[in-house]
Amino acid sequence: MTFDYVKQAVVDDYNDFYFEYNGVNCGVEIDDDLSKFNLLYGDDIQKVDGNFDAAVRVPFFGGRSVLDIFDSVADSIRFV
Repeated sequence: MTFDYVKQAVVDDYNDFYFEYNGVNCGVEIDDDLSKFNLLYGDDIQKVDGNFDAAVRVPFFGGRSVLDIFDSVADSIRFV
């Protein structure tokens, strides 16, 4: 799965996505509209005011961003 595919699924189709990283359940959820997102790392939640590109650059997942870890989690991504 490519990053562009994930971005399209979120931005065009309003899908949240979830994955596992370092044995922790994680996710990126749209919060209300495409200008707010919730990043999920286990039981922790980081609210992000900004677009998708801003959300995937926040170093929230063990100090790394979605962009940093994408290649290692791409196969585990699931959409809701």
